Amino acid sequence: MKGKSALTLLLAGIFSCGTCQATGAEVTSESVFNILNSTGAATDKSYLSLNPDKYPNYRLLIHSAKLQNEIKSHYTKDEIQGLLTLTENTRKLTLTEKPWGTFILASTFEDDKTAAQTHYDAVWLRDSLWGYMALVSDQGNSVAAKKVLLTLWDYMSTPDQIKRMQDVISNPKRLDGVPGQMNVVHIRFDSNSPVMADVQEEGKPQLWNHKQNDALGLYLDLLIQAIDTDTINAEDWQKGDRLKSVALLIAYLDKANFYVMEDSGAWEEDARLNTSSVALVTSGLERLSNLLSKKDSVFVSDLLREAKANELDEPLSTTRLNHLIDKGYERITLQLDLGGESPGYLEKDKHYREADAALLNVIYPANLAKINTRRKEQVLKIVKKLAGPYGIKRYEKDNYQSANFLVQ
Repeated sequence: MKGKSALTLLLAGIFSCGTCQATGAEVTSESVFNILNSTGAATDKSYLSLNPDKYPNYRLLIHSAKLQNEIKSHYTKDEIQGLLTLTENTRKLTLTEKPWGTFILASTFEDDKTAAQTHYDAVWLRDSLWGYMALVSDQGNSVAAKKVLLTLWDYMSTPDQIKRMQDVISNPKRLDGVPGQMNVVHIRFDSNSPVMADVQEEGKPQLWNHKQNDALGLYLDLLIQAIDTDTINAEDWQKGDRLKSVALLIAYLDKANFYVMEDSGAWEEDARLNTSSVALVTSGLERLSNLLSKKDSVFVSDLLREAKANELDEPLSTTRLNHLIDKGYERITLQLDLGGESPGYLEKDKHYREADAALLNVIYPANLAKINTRRKEQVLKIVKKLAGPYGIKRYEKDNYQSANFLVQ
């Protein structure tokens, strides 16, 4: 669902052959590969595949002169360190600091016009969480990582988000139909708005399918992990409506019956019942349940007190949480056995899907205690079907951005 201009700009940068005209013919990844190869603007190298029986070798076009001699089939430890040093600045996440938060934008642009056309200057909850994971993995970025996570917590605690959760808790039917796409908890906002409002289009919130439970589950999982490891302390969670929003989110996921709820999932596409989304929510609930078992936790005491004050204590009870977690596991294992990501439809239905790279979320970043090695191998076997000579597809017949494989 993201804008088309970004890829056009990317390809325009790759092609150094002047103005190229669209032919009107179907453009595939293979034809783009051939066009790139014919420009003479890149170094063409051949490498051994990790799966030589199926793919004896593969070709790689290297457009960066700086990397032409750095791309190899095998590396020594010193060569890997050299690559890390060489690409250090490129790999840094760009953080945007504002008085109301610290943000990881989907992308950054030199001019406001391009940003407005693509909306890549917006903040996606999911993208920011993956960025947070990258930051928190490096001790030198721990302060920035915490700022990003607290900003996302503040976004989830805005009056608009709280009202959305309260409305669904009061009337779950608000999730139904097309209006449900905007009635759910939102997962994308304008970082230029001091109140972190929706991206605006012609003076109104842009219509968007915000049904993306995978983002909500990952958010809950990472937030509880940060609390459990003392990355976030009492001074942090006692600010504003942060505790209230956590209690509301659990009640929201409960009332939404997340384990049977169709959502747009990792790729922001037509809503379907996605194994990966259920897995991430289940993982978040399981981590919360584990933390709630620590009776000496100050956070637990404060959260339960806040939940009770807002009549939200029942969804946080051990019995109810265990019920939700069990339902999540039932759905995950059922759908894996049926074939993969969204196999609960007729095979001719556009929502039917077995192999999907999003299934890798079941292994990581989800941390599911009951998904054993056999289940993880099952996921890998399903996803392996997507492997090709140059990488991995998101899923079969993925046509995202296919209309934009041209240069204006």
